[in-house]
Amino acid sequence: MSKDERKMLEELIINNPDLERLESLLGEFNIFDAIGVRRQELRHSDFLAYLLDPNKSRGLGETFSKKLLQKAIQNSGASKPSISLFELDEMSLTSMRVSREWNNIDIFLRDDSHGFAVVVENKLDTGEHDDQLKRYQQAVEKQYPKFIGLYLTIDGSIPQEYEGTDYLPIDYRIICGLLENISVTKSSTINSNVRLLIEHYVEMLRRHIVNDSEIDKLCQSIYDNHTDALKLIYERKRDQQSLIRELVVELINSERSIELENDTKSSIYFAIKKWDTIRSLKFDSNSWARSGRLLLFIFDNYANVLTLRLIICSGDVDIQQKIIDWVNSQEKVFNKHPKAPNKTSTTIYSQQFISSRTYKELSSEELDARVRVEWDDFVENKLPKIAETILAADFS
Repeated sequence: MSKDERKMLEELIINNPDLERLESLLGEFNIFDAIGVRRQELRHSDFLAYLLDPNKSRGLGETFSKKLLQKAIQNSGASKPSISLFELDEMSLTSMRVSREWNNIDIFLRDDSHGFAVVVENKLDTGEHDDQLKRYQQAVEKQYPKFIGLYLTIDGSIPQEYEGTDYLPIDYRIICGLLENISVTKSSTINSNVRLLIEHYVEMLRRHIVNDSEIDKLCQSIYDNHTDALKLIYERKRDQQSLIRELVVELINSERSIELENDTKSSIYFAIKKWDTIRSLKFDSNSWARSGRLLLFIFDNYANVLTLRLIICSGDVDIQQKIIDWVNSQEKVFNKHPKAPNKTSTTIYSQQFISSRTYKELSSEELDARVRVEWDDFVENKLPKIAETILAADFS
C-alpha cells in the first residue's frame, strides 16, 4: 500500500463524525439483521404472510391486510380493481386464510365468504418470468371471481406483464408506512412481542431496503468526502465467489485421500490419490490437466451457484469410452450417463452444493455452513463409493 493510499484510509476512519454516526445508526441491535434477513425474499414473504393473516398476528386482526389492500386500490390510478374501496371497507376479513407458496404464489390470501382472493408477488431483487403473473391470475380466477394482484417491489415498479393482468404495484415504502402507523394506533391491543417485531422489521427495511433520509445523507457525505478511499476499498474487497473458493480449497486440502490439482476463482479441480495407481488414468499426454490425469473432480464456482462434477478429461479416446461404458453400468453410483466422450470434458457425476435460490437467501455465514455440510456428506457417503467403483474397473 502506498503512502497516499494509507493516508486516504486514515482520513476515512479517523475522526470522521459522519462515519461514527452512520456506524451508530447501523450498529443498534436489530432482530432481522441478526438472523440475516435483509435481502432474503422468502423470509420477507414469511413475515408479511404472518402479519397479513388475521388468525395468526395476535392483536392485529384484519388491520394490516385491509389497510394494505385499501392503499393499493387507492393508488391504482386508471386501473379498475374487481373490488372497490367501499366494498372492501364493508367487508370483514376475519375469516380470510393466508398461504405461502400455494401453486408457487409467494403469498396467497383467500376469503371464501366474499368470493375473492389476493395474490401477492414479492420481487425484492428479481423480476417476473415465464408469464407467471398471468398464470397465477388464471389459476385463482377459476375459483374466485373477484381477484386482486399485488406486485410488491422495492420501488413500486410496474410488472412487465402489466397489460392483461389485474396486478397493482406497491412498494416497501408503503409497507413501512402502514406498519409504523399500525404499531402506534394499535399499541394497546397488539401483543408486545409482535409490536417489537414490527418495529424491528420497519427499522431493518429503512436501513437496507427503503431509503432512510438521515442514512442517505450520511452515506452521500462520506462518499463525497472520501470517494477515492471508498473506491480503493471496493477494488480490494473479497466477494462471495472468492470466499467460497477459499473455503473449497481449504476443505480439499484438509482431506488426505484427495489432492488439489488446480484452482481459479471459478474452477477448483481435485483428484483421488488412489486413482493414480491405475496407469491408464494418469500421465496421458493428451490430457489438458497439468498432471495428465484423465479423471478429475471440479467445483464450478460461479457467482450464484456452486456445483461439484466428476469429469473425464480429454485424452485417449479408447480409455475415455471404456470409462463411459463402466460408468453406465454403475447407475447407483454415477448420475450422468453420456454415450460418448466430448472433445474437452465429459461429466459422469454431478452434485449441486448451492443453488441460485439458496445463494440469494442465505448470508455469507450460512453459505459457509451449507457448503461444509454438503462436503461432509459427500466425503463420508458418496466419495468412497465413487472411488472404490473406479478402482474396481478394468480400463486396460
